[in-house]
Amino acid sequence: MALEPCGPFEILLLTVCLLGIILVIRPDSIFGVEDSLVLSEQSVHYNSPLGIVAALVSVFGQSTSGVLNRSLKDVPVNIITWWSGMCISISAAIACVIFDVDWVSSYTPNLGWSIFIGMISYVAVCTNSLIYRFEEAGISSLLRKVTDVLLGYGVQIIYFGDLPSITTSLGVMIIVVSVIFSGFRKIVSNKMLFNFKVRRFLFVLLKRQKK
Repeated sequence: MALEPCGPFEILLLTVCLLGIILVIRPDSIFGVEDSLVLSEQSVHYNSPLGIVAALVSVFGQSTSGVLNRSLKDVPVNIITWWSGMCISISAAIACVIFDVDWVSSYTPNLGWSIFIGMISYVAVCTNSLIYRFEEAGISSLLRKVTDVLLGYGVQIIYFGDLPSITTSLGVMIIVVSVIFSGFRKIVSNKMLFNFKVRRFLFVLLKRQKK
């Protein structure tokens, strides 16, 4: 990833993506304090440092998972799936103990959505393991990023009860469009590189035949 080019096109896409993120999170320092019941109810989530820590842990875990999945391309998918399920189950159990969640005797909608998100994460691990078997860097990266954006937007609306607005919807559309353009750029670049290698191989082959 560190060796990828970062030209004007990449910088423009990054700037547009950051603009979309700003429109989605709507910071008070830019948009002012909104008179919204939903925003006041969710202020504890926005102002808590736990959200920042969770976001950093999530980024670290996703990066580590990607590296491990790439290095385990030759390992059978069922083994990766089984170990991933064990890790997710142990992490969920530890989280229930830390946050004192009585998920056996009481069932709440928030707990149901948490279980659903955990199942989606488990499916995502299985899907990534299958993708890396016949990897296309641009396609897999495109699908993963778009899925992250849509899933995060869905969790924001359903789980936290943050009603969508024109601003947030526009931000999501900007992020998705920038990610799509980034994915297409990678696909085209990989295709051009592949065609160049094929032409170079044919040129060397013809040159040797003439000799």
